[in-house]
Amino acid sequence: MLCPLFRRLQGEERESSFPAIYNERQQEILKLLQSCGSDIICLEFWVNNEEIVKMYRDKLGSKYQWMQLSRTGGRGDGLVTLVKHEIELLDQQDIIFHDFGDRVAMLARMKLSSSR
Repeated sequence: MLCPLFRRLQGEERESSFPAIYNERQQEILKLLQSCGSDIICLEFWVNNEEIVKMYRDKLGSKYQWMQLSRTGGRGDGLVTLVKHEIELLDQQDIIFHDFGDRVAMLARMKLSSSR
């Protein structure tokens, strides 16, 4: 699911220029994520949009631990990884590639509880 910063509508216009459109789509994405009940969710995410971050934290924060990493170069997007609270996060490392695409990654080591 493309971040609104990069999702093109008709022509060269990006979804991020139309709050009504991206807010509605984000609400639909949230409904889908909540209905799936996944243990781990990884998203390309608009980390610099406080309204979108708050929307996701409000809806998913009670079930998931939140890990966020902004892409370098001030691009506004990044990664969000959500891990259910029942999963123990043993170690987490942000990876910065220092390349022309300002790419980043997250590496996490986790432990499932024995009751699962």
